[in-house]
Amino acid sequence: MNIIKTSFTLIIVLLLLGSCLQPASTGKNENPLISTIAENLDDYPVRVLYFHSTNRCQLCLSIEKQVKETVMVEYRDQVESGRLKLFLC
Repeated sequence: MNIIKTSFTLIIVLLLLGSCLQPASTGKNENPLISTIAENLDDYPVRVLYFHSTNRCQLCLSIEKQVKETVMVEYRDQVESGRLKLFLC
């Protein structure tokens, strides 16, 4: 039992030390691809996809109704501006 506690403690200590050895973040996007994506993010709408099978029970129909209502009530401005699109598949 003592070996297990010692091993566990050693693993935790090594993990903590390993996380301390990570290079510090400068707070800047150093990857040019990430910067490009962030700059053009407004050009791409968010797509909400709701998938279902052809045979649907009452619960499936209820979930679809709730998804539609939630998107249209909570995100109406984004839907009307084209920033968010709802697809029922």
